[in-house]
Amino acid sequence: MRKSIAWPLAAALATAVTACGGAVLSPTRVSGGYDSSTLNYIAGKGKMYTQIVGNPFEVPKDQLGSAVTRTMFGSHSGPTIRFSTERDPNYTSPYRVVVVFNPGKTVDPYKLCQDVPYPVGKSPGALQVAMAFCSASDYETFINGRLDGVKGPDDPAFRTLIRQMTSSLFPRISPDPNGGGDFNN
Repeated sequence: MRKSIAWPLAAALATAVTACGGAVLSPTRVSGGYDSSTLNYIAGKGKMYTQIVGNPFEVPKDQLGSAVTRTMFGSHSGPTIRFSTERDPNYTSPYRVVVVFNPGKTVDPYKLCQDVPYPVGKSPGALQVAMAFCSASDYETFINGRLDGVKGPDDPAFRTLIRQMTSSLFPRISPDPNGGGDFNN
């Protein structure tokens, strides 16, 4: 099992996010093996598979998936990554993003990455989102977000939440337990 690191910077960002827009983000949890240089590899592979679990809105799932992946595009620092809800049969990378809507109070980032059904529910008046950046069945990074009063996937507040979560999901710092991480904040 990998060591998990909570980012003080993410905690400060969560406070700032709460103050502007009503969204509440948890600090990003980062595994000890996360390395932001992996994003260069992913960008070179084409589109990163993005798995959407649950649907909090009265829209078709493909419309929700399209709204999420369009919003994620360009929402983080580093190389350009294209996100897609369709898995390319030629994509051999172990990396993917899992986005779960209304996963409940306790979310296990390890379970999000293990390709098993994840229970989702309804959350009247509030939207909870969990995102995990996965490498095979392990998580690299994980974040939770919550926002009240979201009307649909085209709601500007929803897009802001997804952008902020995507930015936090791919931090530029690469913790390295042996020293020498990438500290280019």
